Amino acid sequence: MSQLRKLVPLRKILASRLGTDQATNYLKGINFSYTETTTLKNTANIYQETLNLLLEGHLETAINYIVFGIDLNRNDKLLFNLTKNMIYLFSKKLREEKADFYTSKYADNIFNIPKNIKEKISKLEIIRRKSQSQIKKNERELEESKPNFFSTDKLYVFYFFKKRKLIKEIFNLNNQIVEAEQKIRALSQDLANVEKLAKIEEYLKVLSITLEVCIFPERFDWLSEEGKNAKKTTVELKQVG
Repeated sequence: MSQLRKLVPLRKILASRLGTDQATNYLKGINFSYTETTTLKNTANIYQETLNLLLEGHLETAINYIVFGIDLNRNDKLLFNLTKNMIYLFSKKLREEKADFYTSKYADNIFNIPKNIKEKISKLEIIRRKSQSQIKKNERELEESKPNFFSTDKLYVFYFFKKRKLIKEIFNLNNQIVEAEQKIRALSQDLANVEKLAKIEEYLKVLSITLEVCIFPERFDWLSEEGKNAKKTTVELKQVG
């Protein structure tokens, strides 16, 4: 974990790797009422506060503290080892919760699956609503076509066949509703599980980038102003050549 003279801020790296929207939750900064956070010595306080947050179950905030602490001091062994341990535990959790099963089942990465499931649920809800609407329409038609005391025999015969047809349709529509509701329940359960796993995967991604930054800081030199200028110069030289 070599400390370079000019390090690319971890926050900048996370925003580049994750995208600003996803990285925002881990770039909020920290305010301590009892200490000044602009000096490297305060990473010990950050480490202790991170442990407290983990014990209280505030995972996202704890990771935010780790990002802030590592950004202050890439050589902090306590935060570095904590990051490694959390990566191990989150990786184990994903295996235990069978994340691979869901990525295989829905043939997509864990981050896209929630959107896919919601789309499936939405389509099934449309089917259910249309079936319910058609049942009401059939029942109304059945009631309105019912012959009265003065109806002819021909009308009774017509009603008999129409009733049989409509009742069969209602039966099939009810089956469609039951089937749709069963699928919605199953998909909703998958959605709840996958959303939790996607969050864990996001935590793992943030922590993995943090660890990579500590071990291989030179991989991110291209994000520095010097790195961008060097890259620009290389492109210009190639164009001239």
